[in-house]
Amino acid sequence: MRAPDRRADLLVVGGGLIGLAVAAAAAERGLLITLVSTALPGAASRAGAGLLVPRYSGEGASGPVTRLLAAGRDLYPSYVRWVDELSGVRVPLRMAGAVEVGRSPAETAALQDAPPTDAMR
Repeated sequence: MRAPDRRADLLVVGGGLIGLAVAAAAAERGLLITLVSTALPGAASRAGAGLLVPRYSGEGASGPVTRLLAAGRDLYPSYVRWVDELSGVRVPLRMAGAVEVGRSPAETAALQDAPPTDAMR
C-alpha cells in the first residue's frame, strides 16, 4: 500500500454504517479521508439489521427523542437514493413496518396506549 501524498483532512474511525456515511459525505465535499476500521463478526451495523424504529421506550424516551427517531426513519429513503446514485449499487429498502411485543402486562399496556408511529411527526 502506498502512503498518501498528503495528510487526510478527516480521520474516520469505524467502517460501519455511520462511519462509511460520514466518510462518503465528507469525500463528496472534497475532503481527503482516512478510514480506519476492522471487520469484526457481529459488528453494530450487522446487529441492527437495517432497522429504523420510530419508537423508543427506554430511559430518556420523550417527545424530542421520539421526534428524532421518526425524522431518521423519514429521511432514510433519501439517504438510500443518495447512496444508490453515489455508488451505482442499488441498496434494497423496504418500509414495511415492525412488530412490537410487550414482554409483560405493563409493556403491553404501554404499547396499547402509545400513539401510532405515523402520529410521531
